[in-house]
Amino acid sequence: MPRPLQLATPPAGGPPGPAPRRPGPKRGVPGSAPRAALLAVAAGCTDKGADSGAGANLQVSGLLCYVEGDEAACDVLIENSGTADAGGFQVQIFVGLGRSPRVGDSADGAARVERIAAGDEVGVSVRAGGCGGGCEVWVLADGGDAVAESDETDNASGPATAIARR
Repeated sequence: MPRPLQLATPPAGGPPGPAPRRPGPKRGVPGSAPRAALLAVAAGCTDKGADSGAGANLQVSGLLCYVEGDEAACDVLIENSGTADAGGFQVQIFVGLGRSPRVGDSADGAARVERIAAGDEVGVSVRAGGCGGGCEVWVLADGGDAVAESDETDNASGPATAIARR
């Protein structure tokens, strides 16, 4: 089940601090990845590569967005709640999309995450233009669909409202 979107207002006069860290799931919990996905990987039935993270599950677990000039700047916390490590992937930002983003949508900005272990979280900053004064922002983990996941439907978070700092 996806975690609720976490929004915060950055402190006045300074950059936001890191997103709060939340405890991740316990590692190696039996039955935490769909059996069919594990069997498909064991049989070599995946087109995303043996080391691409089958059994991984990437989710946005924290999101803080603000405006700097005309850019939306988001500090994003990505969690791998799956049972396998995830290799490199993109975290994408969408400004004013009006709906939850999908793989293949044209992103307004992106940042790369090289690797995230099963049960761990990693923070990344993503920026995009076109947000003067305030805007609606969505974030998508693994927008390029580089990681084979146990659940591909829970990678998006938003909408978040990016507001100017005072």
